[in-house]
Amino acid sequence: SAVNLGINNANGKYIAISAKLDVKASATNACYFDDFSIDSLSHCNTPEGVTVSRIGVNNATLSWNPVAASKWNVQLFTAAKTASSVAAVDTIIESPYCEIKGLASGTTYYAYVAAVEGENVSEYTLPCTFTTVYVMTVPYYNDFTSEPTGTGKKPLGWVMFNEKSTSTSYTPYVYNTAWSFDKSYTAPSDLKKPSLCFSATTSAYRAYAVMPAIADTININELYLSCYLHYNSTSTTAITDLEVGIMSDPNDPTTFQLVDVIHVETPKIPQNCYVSFAGYKGNGRMIAFRTPNEKAVTLYLDNLNIGYIAYWPALIVSMA
Repeated sequence: SAVNLGINNANGKYIAISAKLDVKASATNACYFDDFSIDSLSHCNTPEGVTVSRIGVNNATLSWNPVAASKWNVQLFTAAKTASSVAAVDTIIESPYCEIKGLASGTTYYAYVAAVEGENVSEYTLPCTFTTVYVMTVPYYNDFTSEPTGTGKKPLGWVMFNEKSTSTSYTPYVYNTAWSFDKSYTAPSDLKKPSLCFSATTSAYRAYAVMPAIADTININELYLSCYLHYNSTSTTAITDLEVGIMSDPNDPTTFQLVDVIHVETPKIPQNCYVSFAGYKGNGRMIAFRTPNEKAVTLYLDNLNIGYIAYWPALIVSMA
């Protein structure tokens, strides 16, 4: 335990210790203490308001509210800090913000910041926790059977949000109810629950589902996407479009660059959809789906596959 003597406004020069025994206890009882030490207090206040932004595959930017200090000690750990922890990052900087590079992808970090002035170092802040962006390899396949299900649930490494609503009902999630099909349709044996649900209204619109970042060693122009898209109703007037694009920041909708629009032709009959990224010219690394602007939509996506165009099934069939 520790005692902060700095909160005592008295003028005394002596430190005294007394033990108070329970009046009900025997007079022969005693208490003991050991490893007694006295040290000076830091003259630096602890920084506050640590936040993280611009989280990437291998980097993140930290910032905080400055206090009276000329330098800052930033430490990152891959678990909550303990006395025996070894920091993954331990650096001194001269401004109240920094971009940390060289981080591992898909890894959770605990960031701590202390103010430094001369030989004085403040207490470290409480941890600010963040997870770097996952890296996706190709080929990629997800039928969502191994993912957690229900509102608020998402596939590993994905980012889900709604541009106009914080409701989990209007944020894409893994849906664990079987699709209903038109009686004329015979579903493939691998087309079964769960699936990815997109739901939006004219006021709670633009629902986004952003996949993990594609590894830098992979050229996005060489890739295609295939999936089943389903509209689980008999309505013939509903919006059944889903936009497919690329994003450079999974949390910033303004980075969405449209590549194609996939569509369900017939209600209750899943549409097998294909998208080529051969014409993409941006620098984003994340394939993303979003619902159309200001439209009421309820769509389901399953059997998602990302592969190389050279092995695109539709091309193979056309060339046979």
